[in-house]
Amino acid sequence: MIDIKDRFFDSFIFSIENSSDWRQNVKKSKWNKQKWKGLTLMKDPMTLSTIQCIINDLKPKTIIEFGTYDGGSALWMHDILKNFQDDFTIHTFDIVDYKTVFPKRINFHQFDNYQIDSFNVELLKNMIHPVLFIEDSHKNFIELLNLIDPFVTEEDFLIVEDTIVKSKHDKMVEWLKDKKYKVNDYYCDMWGYNGSWNFNGYLQKMR
Repeated sequence: MIDIKDRFFDSFIFSIENSSDWRQNVKKSKWNKQKWKGLTLMKDPMTLSTIQCIINDLKPKTIIEFGTYDGGSALWMHDILKNFQDDFTIHTFDIVDYKTVFPKRINFHQFDNYQIDSFNVELLKNMIHPVLFIEDSHKNFIELLNLIDPFVTEEDFLIVEDTIVKSKHDKMVEWLKDKKYKVNDYYCDMWGYNGSWNFNGYLQKMR
């Protein structure tokens, strides 16, 4: 674990030859080619393998995902987690209802991030821990982090995705200044320094 002030907006990804072209190719592929059971699985390969390891290690009882799209990542996490346990629940949120038919352990909620006050906080109060929180919706994400922060415990895990975008990374760093989170550098650096799309975005709350 390491303080965010001791981390940098940098990555081995930037050292790849023709890095910009490579990143654009990955972006196109994860949007258009990478599927899970016919649904778009919108994550870069390094993030996929890192989340798989986190699920293996954490064995969350609850997953809270903001940013469903058409549901590929929720269904993928469901299929990974059911190899470990039967007693888990996934709640996934998006402003658009794509009408995906999910297994019974996945609950879709239509939600607008700009309507934070309408969120049913009873869901957060009644979660079974440990919880894996994934912020992958980007819109109004600081207010979203403020919403969930009081309910995150030391046994949980928070992932802020796509902080490869510097403007989002900078907002996350500013938010963390007065928070009790540290960066889990083990997962951040699995594939090299900040070796996924989630620069310094693998977080755990400290006491």
